Amino acid sequence: VKHVLEHPDRFNIEMDGIEEVKQHIGLDPLKDVRNFTAYGSGNPDEGNFVFLVTVAPTIDQVVEHVKSEAPEYREISTDGYTIHSFKEDHGPLFFSIRNAGGNAEPDRVFILSHDLNKLVSGLEVLDGKRPSLASSKDSAAVAQTPGPGSIAFVAASDLSWIESDEDDDDPASALLRNSDQLTVDIGESGDDSFINSTLAVGSTEDATNVAEMLRGVMALGKILAKNEPELAGFSGLFNGVTLATNGNRVQVNIRQPTDRLIQALELAAAMDQDDSHDAEDDHDDDDDNKAEHSPADHEH
Repeated sequence: VKHVLEHPDRFNIEMDGIEEVKQHIGLDPLKDVRNFTAYGSGNPDEGNFVFLVTVAPTIDQVVEHVKSEAPEYREISTDGYTIHSFKEDHGPLFFSIRNAGGNAEPDRVFILSHDLNKLVSGLEVLDGKRPSLASSKDSAAVAQTPGPGSIAFVAASDLSWIESDEDDDDPASALLRNSDQLTVDIGESGDDSFINSTLAVGSTEDATNVAEMLRGVMALGKILAKNEPELAGFSGLFNGVTLATNGNRVQVNIRQPTDRLIQALELAAAMDQDDSHDAEDDHDDDDDNKAEHSPADHEH
């Protein structure tokens, strides 16, 4: 992760937005944000989520900026909590901020949502007034917990809201839509990086079929990496993949030396950039051809 952030140009990552945030409000997202949690239900685009961020005290500058610059800013009191609100493109946005404690200059806990009731419920969980997901035995969020070295952890159930593409023939989307549960854990351990994922499907037979499909994809990838010179840099990636089934669950674990993974990501970014340049060249050629055969060329 550090290497990617230090060399964003090698991965076609635009950092202008982060620099703009730093200059405009004095907050460095890459240094000041300690951790980030999002939870909710249904389609994220519908605003049913709550975001919880532990952040450095520099967030206070953001709050002051919001108070003075955000449209329709107001401060309200609900169930004993002070809530800040302002208007944005998708309607009102609510947030609250408090000290995380533990230091002379403590970090802040910043919680926000488009849904005021969900925001208050989140605050009540923080205060121990309401049970958390960890106390629910049926919760997908605790079916698998982050391992040591975890950087990002995702747990979800009921993904039926995922939209298909226009032709409705995207197998990945269809697979996720019909899944009961998905967990993904991404992190680093020593010199290695890992991705551990579990997908729960409808039945044991479904799990076997999904595993066979994934093995077929891997086999095809190995063949392409072996026979296509430009893909040779990806050949070693398949050796670090383990795939297994357990009842109705499909487990896919990937472990790679971080250096090898970085090389593969840099290669993928370079190939993507080449494809973009080729597309631009083709577009320019089309424009030139249209100009050459324009009606003006046939005037008498």
